[in-house]
Amino acid sequence: MALQLVGRRLFCVPYGFGDFFDSNGNTYASEFSDGLWGRGSRIEMESCALKRVYVNEKWCLGCHLCEYYCAFAGSGARDMARALKDIKINPRISIEERGGISFAVSCRHCSEPLCVKGCITGGISIEDGVIAIDADRCVGCYTCILSCPYGAVSTSESGAAQKCELCVKTTMGNPACVNGCPNNAIVYEEREQSVSEKTEYESRPAGAPKKYVIIGNSAAGVGAVEGIRQVDRDGEITVITHEPHHTYSRPLISYLLRGKVTEDRMKYRDDSFYAENAVRLIHGTVIAIEEANKTLVLSNGDKVGYDKLLLATGSRSVVPNIEGLDSVKSKFSLMSLDDARDLDSVIESGQRVLIVGAGLIGLKCAEGILERAKHITVLDLAPGILPSILDDDGARMVQKYLERKGIEFKLSASVSRFEGSSAIFKNGESLDFDILVLAAGVRPNTELLAGIADIGRGISVNAKSETSAADIYAAGDCTQTTDISSGQEKVMALLPNAYMQGECAGINMAGGDMSFDTAMPMNAVGFLGLHIITAGSYSGETYTEITEHAYKKLFYDDNLLRGYILIGDVEKAGIYSSLIRKRTPLDSIDFALVCEKPGLMAFTKDDRMTMLGS
Repeated sequence: MALQLVGRRLFCVPYGFGDFFDSNGNTYASEFSDGLWGRGSRIEMESCALKRVYVNEKWCLGCHLCEYYCAFAGSGARDMARALKDIKINPRISIEERGGISFAVSCRHCSEPLCVKGCITGGISIEDGVIAIDADRCVGCYTCILSCPYGAVSTSESGAAQKCELCVKTTMGNPACVNGCPNNAIVYEEREQSVSEKTEYESRPAGAPKKYVIIGNSAAGVGAVEGIRQVDRDGEITVITHEPHHTYSRPLISYLLRGKVTEDRMKYRDDSFYAENAVRLIHGTVIAIEEANKTLVLSNGDKVGYDKLLLATGSRSVVPNIEGLDSVKSKFSLMSLDDARDLDSVIESGQRVLIVGAGLIGLKCAEGILERAKHITVLDLAPGILPSILDDDGARMVQKYLERKGIEFKLSASVSRFEGSSAIFKNGESLDFDILVLAAGVRPNTELLAGIADIGRGISVNAKSETSAADIYAAGDCTQTTDISSGQEKVMALLPNAYMQGECAGINMAGGDMSFDTAMPMNAVGFLGLHIITAGSYSGETYTEITEHAYKKLFYDDNLLRGYILIGDVEKAGIYSSLIRKRTPLDSIDFALVCEKPGLMAFTKDDRMTMLGS
C-alpha cells in the first residue's frame, strides 16, 4: 500500500491497480496519452461489446478512490497528486452515500441509449458497445442529462457533457475506476445481456424489395432510415426533401449564428450516411399524394411510388397577421439553415433587432446574435417568457438573468401595425428597428394528408407511428400523439421525440414490431450560460426549491411524478424524466429524498441492484 495525497485527503492506495505507480512509488499513466484520455475521445473496443462496469454496493467502502482514479485518467496527466491537488475533480463516475450505504454510479452503456437517440448534434455514438461523447461536437445543451435514467451524464469544466467511456486501454485492460477500487466493489465483466434491453430483428425473407419513401430529412426521417435498416437491409429507401442540404440538426441554427458551430458541424449524420444506408436522396417538393395508386407527385411533375410512406415534414413558422408586415424589408424567420444564412448575412454591429416571440426560438435567436447587434428587444403577447415550458416564477428568474445580459423585453404587448422599420403598439407607443425576426410559434406541416388521414393540430398517429391511412406513417413535429405525463394528445415538437418516433415508424414499416408510447414534452436548453431542463406536465401538488442561482419545481399527483422544472442546477435530471416516463409509483421510492436530490439512493435496494447491474 502507498500513502497518496489527493487534494487535501490522504488515501491508502493499493499497488497493482492499473500499474499507476512506478518502482519509486511515483504515480504515472504510461498509456494515458492526451488522445486517449482527452474529453470525448473515441475508444476502440475489440471483442467486448457486452463488457461493462458493474457495481456491488455491498462491497463499496465509500472511499471515493474510483472518482479520483477516473479524474486522474481523464486529466491526461502523469502524476496523480500533481494532477488533482487543489483542483475540483471532474470524474465520470460518482459516489452516492447516505446512512452508511454507498455505491458508485457509472454509465451503463445501454443497448437502447436515450442519450444517443436524443443528442441534437449526433455527437454521442456507440462504438463497439461503448457510448462515447465527441466533446468537439457537444454544444452543452444537456439533452443527454435530461435523458439518462441513471443520472450518469454530468457536466465537465469545459461545459461539455461527459460520461464514462469504459477506458479499457489501461495497462491492465480495465477502466480506471475498476483499477482504483480497493475492495472489488466495481468490476468489469462480460455478462449476458437482458433480452428486454435490445430487440434484434431477423432480416426480411428474400423477395421483391419493399419501396420505402420518407418525406423529410431531419431527425424523424433519419430515425426512420435507421429503423428500417434494423429490419430490412435490402429494401429501397428514398428520402425526399425540399431543402438542398445534407441532413442537419435544426436546434443548432442559433449556435451557428453565435459562431459556436460551423455548417459542417451542424450535420446530423456523417457525409457517408446516405451511401451506408443505401438511401436515394431527392431534392424536391412533394405536392400531392395519390393514395389509391401509392404515388407521390413532385412539383417538377415527377412521380415516385411507394409501398410504405412516412411523413416527417416538420413544422413551419407562424406568420402573424399584422397590418403593414409586408412593408418591412428586413424581416426573417429562424426555422432552417437558409433562414440562418439570410439573417447572418445582414446582422451588423450597430443594428437594432426586434424579435416577435419570447419562446424558445425567439430567445435562442437573441442569444445567437447578442454579441453582434447593438440592441435586442423581445416582444410577446404573454406576460412571461418561455410560456410553453416555464411557470411564472421560473420565467421571472430567467428573464432577469437575460436582462442582465443586455436583452430587453416588452411583455403583455401587441403590435397593431408596422410602418416600414417601426412597430406601432396597441397602446400607441412605437419602436424603431433595423431587423425584424418573426418567432411567434410554429405550425405542423400536415397539408399533404388533408382528406387522406385524421388530422387535429398535427397528424394523428398511434404508438406505432401509423396514421389512419393504410401504409402511411408520420413522425416528428408534424404529428400529435399521447403525452404520457398527462394522457392528452398534443403536438410535441422536440428532436428526441422526433428521432424515436421516426425510428419506431421505420421498424414498423419494415415489418418489425415496436411501440413508442413514452413521448412527453421535454426541453434541455441553455441561454448564455444558464441551463434549463423541463419535462412533463405542470399539474398537481408541487415541491419547490428556490435559491439565488437555481430553481426546482416538481409536480405530482395520484402517486406519480407528472413534470418538473430545473433552472441552474440540472444535474441528474434524467432520473426525474425516468420517473415520469416509467410511471414509477412514488410510494415505491423515497420521494422526499429524490425531491431534495435526484439519485439512485432513493430507490429500493433491489431496484438499485438492477440499475447498477449488481
